[in-house]
Amino acid sequence: DGPPNGEYTFKHILIRDTVHSSLLKGTRAQLHTAVAHWYEENALQDSEPPFALLAYHYEQTDDHEKQRFYFTQAGQQAAEGYANEEASILITKALALTTDPAERLRLLLERERVCGLMGDRPQQRADLEEALQLTKPQQDDGQLAMVHNRLAYWQESQGDYPASHAAAEAALEAARRAHDTRAEAESLHRIASASWRQGRFPAALEAAQAALIASRAAGDTAREATSLTTMGIVHRSRSDL
Repeated sequence: DGPPNGEYTFKHILIRDTVHSSLLKGTRAQLHTAVAHWYEENALQDSEPPFALLAYHYEQTDDHEKQRFYFTQAGQQAAEGYANEEASILITKALALTTDPAERLRLLLERERVCGLMGDRPQQRADLEEALQLTKPQQDDGQLAMVHNRLAYWQESQGDYPASHAAAEAALEAARRAHDTRAEAESLHRIASASWRQGRFPAALEAAQAALIASRAAGDTAREATSLTTMGIVHRSRSDL
C-alpha cells in the first residue's frame, strides 16, 4: 500500500497499455475524465501547469472543447520553453479542433513561428498562406499588414526578393490604412532589405530612411536601430563610406 497522497504506477508500460486497452471505451473515457478533473482541481495553480497531460487525458474522451483548450495551452507552454517540435505537434492538434477564424489565425501564426525556429520552411509557407486567406475576409488591416510582413520575411529568407518586395508593399498599404506606424516601419524595412538585395540601392536607401522616420514616430527604438544599420549597409554597398 502506498501513502494516501502517493501515486500508483505500472512496473512496465506494456502492462499499462494492456490494462488500458482491455477497458471498454466508455469506462476508459470516464476514468480519463476523472483523472483530468483531479489535475484541474489540484495542479492548475502550479508554476508549470500540466497542460499536455490534461490534453492527453481529454483526448481519450469526447470532450472536444476541453481537448482544444488544453492542446492550445500545452502548445503555447511548449513554445515558451523552446520545445519546438512538441509545440508544433500540440498546436497542430489544437488546429484540428478549431474552427473560429480568429483563433485559427492565432494558432497558425504561432505554429509558423515555431516552424521557423525548426527550419521547417514548407510548413511555414503553408501556414502563412492559410493565415493570409483567413485575414482577408476579416478586413482587419492591422492583421493583414502583419501577415504580409511575415510572408515578406519568409520570401526573403528563401531568396525570392521580388516576391518579398511585393508582399512588403502589400503590408505597407494595409499598415497605412490601419494607421499602424509600427507595422508601417516594419514594411518599409522589408522593402529596403529586398531592394538592397536586388542591387537597387537608391530605392533601398529611400525605404530605409522612411522606415527610420516611421520607427521614431512609433517609438520603436529596436526598429530605429535596424533602420540605421540598413542605411549604413546601403551606403557601404554604394561605396559612400
